Amino acid sequence: PGHCVAFDSSYVNVTTAGVAIPNRYYPTSVEDAYDAGFSNKFTEWSATNREQFQVDCPLLYNETIALGDDMLCCTESQYTGLSTQVRMIPGLCSACKENLRNIFCQMTCSPNNSMFLDVNEVRIMGGDDEHPDAVFPAVEEVTYYVGSDWIRDIYDFCEADSSFSLLCNPNQDCHDGYGLMEYMGKYAFNSIGSPLQINVTTMD
Repeated sequence: PGHCVAFDSSYVNVTTAGVAIPNRYYPTSVEDAYDAGFSNKFTEWSATNREQFQVDCPLLYNETIALGDDMLCCTESQYTGLSTQVRMIPGLCSACKENLRNIFCQMTCSPNNSMFLDVNEVRIMGGDDEHPDAVFPAVEEVTYYVGSDWIRDIYDFCEADSSFSLLCNPNQDCHDGYGLMEYMGKYAFNSIGSPLQINVTTMD
């Protein structure tokens, strides 16, 4: 098993309401995080968030919680922010949305995300109004390792969706899974999009 390459959120000021905030660079195991007082034990979350997690992150749920692993690399409050973001992903095709959401669910909450994520850049940022004396090491860039089949399949899952051109427009040179992930992983701190740069590469 792996560990968490990042944990919880960097509570920094943003000027655009509702945007995602960066993950905090805090390599740890899920057990050590829980022992340190973080709310990353799924069975202790509110009933609403437990139910919502199954809707937002069904693939991750089935390979962790459903199998009895209830410790995650995200806190409950971090998940609520993630939920808001993944629900902005457009599309009518359930397979497309499920797989696109899974990218961010795995990156944020998988208890073994060190097995497919490398942190490339971290930026030290001051805390927000609720954390005025805090300083957070915010993850600014990661490399996300996927299989070559996955990068092909994610495009095939979504290509027929009527909303797909919002994410991957052939007129803007988006013709495959790499183009799709380049768009979705583009650094967009303080605006709608990813609060960190996500560089996707294949493992094979």
